[in-house]
Amino acid sequence: MFINNKGLAMTYDDYSNRFTSLVLNHFCAALLESPDPECRIYGQLLYENNLGLHALRHWFSVQLVLHGEDIAPIQYWRGDKNPTSVFAYLQNKGDLVKELESAGNLFAELLMTHGFGEMSNGI
Repeated sequence: MFINNKGLAMTYDDYSNRFTSLVLNHFCAALLESPDPECRIYGQLLYENNLGLHALRHWFSVQLVLHGEDIAPIQYWRGDKNPTSVFAYLQNKGDLVKELESAGNLFAELLMTHGFGEMSNGI
C-alpha cells in the first residue's frame, strides 16, 4: 500500500510504527486542541490506549458503508476474498459513528493533510 524512502513496500512493523507516530503526533494533538469536548475526551483516550491498524481498517470500512458503497466495492477495498465479513459493517454502525462523527471527520482531514505523505515518505 505504501512505499518507503527506497521505493520498496513497507514492512508491517514499519507501517505500524509510522501509523502510531501519525496518531500520536498529529491526530491526538489535534483532538486535544479541539473546541468539541467529545473530541478532547477521544484524544485523551487515544493517548492512554493504542490505536492499532485494525482500528484504521475498521474505520475505513465504516466510512465506505456510510458513503453508500455496495458490498462489492467494500470487499475490493478491504481486500476480502469473501463478502461475509463486509456484512458486519452493513449492520448497526450508525449509532457508533454518530457518537464519534466529529472525531472521525477530524481524523479524515488530518490523514489527508499529514498522513499519506508521511506514511509514504517517512516521518
